[in-house]
Amino acid sequence: MKIALVANTAFNILNFRLGLIVFLESKGYDVVYIAPYDDAVEKIAKISHVRFIPLHSLSRKGYNPMDDFLLARELYTIYKKEQIHIALSYTIKPNIYSGIAGYFSKTKTICNLTGLGFVFMKKSMANTIAKNLYKLSLSLCNIIVFQNNTDKQFCEQNGIAQASKTVLINGSGINTDIYIPSPTHDQKETFVLLFVGRLLFDKGIQEFVAAANRMASQYANVRFHLLGGLDEGNPSAVSQAQLDEWLQANPALQYLGNQADVKPFINDCDAVVLPSYREGIPRVLLEAMALQKPFITVNSPGCEDVTHHDKNGLLAQVKSVDSLYDCMLTMYLKSKEERKEMGLYGRKLILEKYDEKIIVAAYLKLILSLS
Repeated sequence: MKIALVANTAFNILNFRLGLIVFLESKGYDVVYIAPYDDAVEKIAKISHVRFIPLHSLSRKGYNPMDDFLLARELYTIYKKEQIHIALSYTIKPNIYSGIAGYFSKTKTICNLTGLGFVFMKKSMANTIAKNLYKLSLSLCNIIVFQNNTDKQFCEQNGIAQASKTVLINGSGINTDIYIPSPTHDQKETFVLLFVGRLLFDKGIQEFVAAANRMASQYANVRFHLLGGLDEGNPSAVSQAQLDEWLQANPALQYLGNQADVKPFINDCDAVVLPSYREGIPRVLLEAMALQKPFITVNSPGCEDVTHHDKNGLLAQVKSVDSLYDCMLTMYLKSKEERKEMGLYGRKLILEKYDEKIIVAAYLKLILSLS
């Protein structure tokens, strides 16, 4: 049986789906992945024998009817030519057009909504069109996977997804054999709060910078690190000029760029901060927990799902600089022992609920149900 994974970047496959690919290959499935070419293709080739099929018609910006027709046709052609039995799609456009292509090519489809994203957060003509296309495509999919119950209920109650087709899976999973806590540096002179994620306003980066500016004016030994890439293809992207302005205004704010491996940076920080407006299940918070680090996040869908307040992390109000600042200060004033206890609680939660072994087994069950 041939299984395809479809996403808007090969980087998405490398960063979030590689464990699933390796697992499916180990079970004897013929696995391919379909995405526009980027540098991640070469990295995947060094780790797995999975075959790459380039996707040429995917434009991440806007909804041009001709571009989107070409994307649907290209996916249909690939599914037919490759004789794909089951296609698992991720990210907005692959989710929309994989369902349509799968219906006409008689390919069974599993659509994964890993977070509703800007399409559902902002009102515009383009987003209204996207919602209607989502509704059409999801009606044609065989299974619809959500990562948190808030998104699942929203789509069911608003007629976007049929409840009989929906399934809840707790994220993409964390490989706990790779994400292993390292000894902390007790002699550090600085306290580091680390933001990890694409530099998007929807990730709450503006609130993080504002709270960091306030805190830096009061506590000289606190540092604020930004780790993640600029994403020019996203409507919520922070510009290079805006980033430069933030860095110039606050010497305690440091940009670490986009890093392939975030583990060393999480290991070296005192707490991770993610004030995102909406997530599926936020990968970086799972990574923080796996590495026994406490975190600060907000009461938004996805983020609040993984947070046990004051046990593994602190929960601020979404889009509130004051609330985020209070949580950052609270984390700073906690003792090392208290933060260590939070980290231990987080690691235990990962092993019980979010371990990659649990997640890939759930996907295998779905695939077997369609076989």
